[in-house]
Amino acid sequence: MANIDALDFQNPGSIPHGGTYGNQSVLVREITLDAQASIADVLRFARLQGDVRIIDAILFTDTNAASATLDLGYKTVDSGATDDVDHFLAAEDVATAGMFRANAGNPPVVVPSEFDLVATVGGAAISAGLKATVVLFYEFIGH
Repeated sequence: MANIDALDFQNPGSIPHGGTYGNQSVLVREITLDAQASIADVLRFARLQGDVRIIDAILFTDTNAASATLDLGYKTVDSGATDDVDHFLAAEDVATAGMFRANAGNPPVVVPSEFDLVATVGGAAISAGLKATVVLFYEFIGH
């Protein structure tokens, strides 16, 4: 398993947010694969600080290999914290280009510690040249 980072993958202190207590922020990050991504490889879009309420996520992808899937979720930096690497999308078929909205059944989630916004490759390897863009709607709740 390899980590594949967005060109602008940043530490949490450098990602702006709309302020505390009710100000929604939007994060947009893109990854274009330079090489094929294998099953279980992880695309890391951004690292965000903790105390964030994630409201919604959208994934946009180009056309890809048949049977290619992506999970979209978060992985905490602290190994003792809870991860949910498919919180937003689970085994989403990305063989054809499209916009994929977060699972409607999942309510907003508060992530209390620093985390990475990740997509995990499944189903089949993903071809070099794939462009994936994620849009994350979140609120810093600042505890």
